[in-house]
Amino acid sequence: MKPFSELQSNLKSMARVGSYPLGPCTAFVGRNRSGKTAALDSIRLALTGKHAVGHHGSSLVELAADPQRGLEVVLSGASGIAKLRVPVVGRKAKTPAHGWSGEIDELTYEQREHVLPTASMHELVELGVNRGRRAVFQRFGDLKVLPSAPTELSAAQAAMWAESVRVVSETTPGADAAEQLTQLNEYFGNLKLTKGRRLKQKMRELEERRSAFGEAALGAEQIEQLTSRLETAKAWESAAALRRRKAELGAQRATITTPGALDELEAEVARLSAEAAELVTTYSALIEAERESERALIRGSAFLDALEVAITHCDADGHSPCLLCGNPEFAPVAARDAIEPRVADRRVQLGEAKVAMVNAGKARATAESALQIAQMRLSQAQRAKADAEGSLRNIDLQTSEVDKALAVVKAPESYVGPEAEVLAAQLQSLRQAEAIRAELEREEAYVAEVERERDDAKECELRSKKLLNQALVKTQAAAEAAVNRYMVPGFQAKLDLAKCAWNVVGTDGRPHSKHVACGAELGALMLALGVAWTDGTPLRILVLDDADIASFDPVNMRAFLGVVQQAVADGLLTQAFVGWSRPDEVPAGWSMVVTDGDGSVAVAPVLPELSVSGTPPPPPVVIPPPPAPPPVQATAVDILLSPGPVAVVPQAPVASRPAVPAPPAPPAPPAPPVLTLVPAPLPDGEGPPPPIVFPSDAFTGL
Repeated sequence: MKPFSELQSNLKSMARVGSYPLGPCTAFVGRNRSGKTAALDSIRLALTGKHAVGHHGSSLVELAADPQRGLEVVLSGASGIAKLRVPVVGRKAKTPAHGWSGEIDELTYEQREHVLPTASMHELVELGVNRGRRAVFQRFGDLKVLPSAPTELSAAQAAMWAESVRVVSETTPGADAAEQLTQLNEYFGNLKLTKGRRLKQKMRELEERRSAFGEAALGAEQIEQLTSRLETAKAWESAAALRRRKAELGAQRATITTPGALDELEAEVARLSAEAAELVTTYSALIEAERESERALIRGSAFLDALEVAITHCDADGHSPCLLCGNPEFAPVAARDAIEPRVADRRVQLGEAKVAMVNAGKARATAESALQIAQMRLSQAQRAKADAEGSLRNIDLQTSEVDKALAVVKAPESYVGPEAEVLAAQLQSLRQAEAIRAELEREEAYVAEVERERDDAKECELRSKKLLNQALVKTQAAAEAAVNRYMVPGFQAKLDLAKCAWNVVGTDGRPHSKHVACGAELGALMLALGVAWTDGTPLRILVLDDADIASFDPVNMRAFLGVVQQAVADGLLTQAFVGWSRPDEVPAGWSMVVTDGDGSVAVAPVLPELSVSGTPPPPPVVIPPPPAPPPVQATAVDILLSPGPVAVVPQAPVASRPAVPAPPAPPAPPAPPVLTLVPAPLPDGEGPPPPIVFPSDAFTGL
C-alpha cells in the first residue's frame, strides 16, 4: 500500500496549523511543546482509535485544543483515509467514531491490529507483566479461546473449572483468551487461598468446640435410659396429681349447698302482684272520678257566670231573656240561687277525690316497691340455685374426667426415684450434648468439604498454570523468532516472561534490559520489534518519539534514521514517523515538518534518498572509528533488509538548520566484509524473504 500524504488534526498545538504534509519518512522537528508528540499521537489515534488517556469520548476530547469543539484526526493518502472523530453536543462528548475507508478498509481485523503498536516503542520494550503479556499474546500468540477442563481433573474439579471460566469471562469481557487464562490462574490461586484460610479458621473453631463440649457429649448414650425413667416418673406424678385433684373436687362439692324450695317467695310475689294490680285499678277509677267532678265544676261555674251576666240585664220584674232558649220570662236570680249549692257540693267532692287519689297513689307505690323487693329476692334465689347446680355439674364433669385420666395413665403402684423435673433437666442436658455432637459432626463434614475444595482449587491452579506456561513458552518462542528475523548477527532479542520485557543479548553474551542496553542494542531491538510487529499486513507503520531514540548521539541518530529510511525503501515498512528536537540530525531523504512554538510550520524539502542496489551513492560521510575498537561481527543498524550495500549520504543544506561539516577523512580503510543474514522461514509454510546484505562497518560506533 502507498503511504499517507496528509495529516489533519486539532490536537492541542496542532490546531493552530491543522494540516500537515507527509512523506514516506516524515520527521516532526521542533522545540518542546511545539506539537511533535501531538502529531505522533494524532497518527496513532487515526490508525487505532486508542490512546493512553482512555477510550471514552469524555477522555479523548480532552486531547483537543478546544474540548468544547470536539476532536477530529484524519490521516489521508492514495490508499485511503483513517479517521477518528469525537463530537461534542451540548457540552457532552459523544461516542468516538473511528473508521477507515478506501483500500485500507479492505484489511482484515487482524491486519488492522498489526498496522502499528498502540504503545510507543520504548514502552513496548518493557510494558510490564499485565500490559506486556496481553500485548505479546495478542500479537504473537495463537490462543483464541479459554481451554476446557483438562481430562485429568475429577468431576468436581471439572465443575469448578467450568464455573471459574464463566466467572472470569463475565468479569473480563474485553480481554483476550490469553489474559483470561492468566486471570483464571489468578482466580484459582485466590480461591485456594480463600479456602485455605477458611479451612484453618474452621479447624481452629472445631478444636475449640471439641475441647469445650467433648465431656458433655460423652453422656449422650444415656438418653434412652433416662427417657424411660422420666416417663415412669411423669406417670406416677400425673396419677398422684389426678388423685389429689379428685379429692379436692369432692371436698369442694361438699361445701356447695343448694337453696330450698322457692314456693313461699313465689306465692308472696303473686300476692303482691295482685295487690298492686288492684291498687292500680282503684287509682285509675279515682283519677276518672276526679276528672268527672272537675268537668262538672267547670260547667257549673260557667253557668253561674252566665247567670250573673243575665242578672245585669233583668227588668223591673226580675226577668231576662234566657241565653239558651231565648225565654223572656227567665228569672236568672232564682236560677242562680238554685245552682250555687250544687256547685259548692261539686267543689267539695272534687277536693275529696283529689285526697283519695293521692292516698291511692301512695298505696300503689308502696305495693309496687314491695313487689319489686319480693321479685328481686326471688331472682336472687333462682340464680343461687342455678349457680349451685352448675357448680355441681362442673365438679361432677371434672371428677369424671379425672376418673378417665386415671384409667388412661399407666402409673406404677409405687415409685422411688428423682422427681420428673430433675430427670427432665438431666435429659435436656444430654440432648444438648447430642445436638452438640451432631453439630460437631456437621462441622467436621464441612471442614472436609472445604479441604476438598481447597485441594480442587490447588489442582486447578496447577493445571491452569501449566496451560498458561505452555502458552507463554509457545508465545515467547513465536515472539522471539519473529523479532530475531530482523535482528543483525551478533544481537539477539530475548523475551523475559517474568517481567514481560524485551532484552538484547549483545556481543558480551549477556541479556541487557532497556535500562542498561547501549544505543546500538536498543536501536536494533526497537526497529526489529517495530518491523516484526507489523509483519503480515500490507500497511506497516513505525512511529518513534524522542523517548524512543533519545539514546543516540547525533552521528548515530543520522545512521539509525537512515536505516529506517532504507527499511521503507525496501518495503519492510510502509511509512515511518519520528519526533525529534534537532533538525540537523535528520538524514537526507526524510520529509521534515518543522514546528515552532508560535504555531508556524516549515516543511523542509525532501532530500535525496539513500541509494539502493544498482545506483551509485554519493560520496559517504566517513565516520572515524573509536580508538582500538573490539572486533564487531554486526551492528544494530544491520537490522533491516536491503538488496545492496547502504551508506549515509551527506545532507543538503536546509533553511533553519546548518549543514553538518564532514570530519576529516582518515586513511582509506580496506573494503569491509559484507554480512548476509537470511531470516527464518515465515509461518504457514511461506518461503524466506530475500537475503539481508549490509556492510559490517556502515555505522561503526552506533
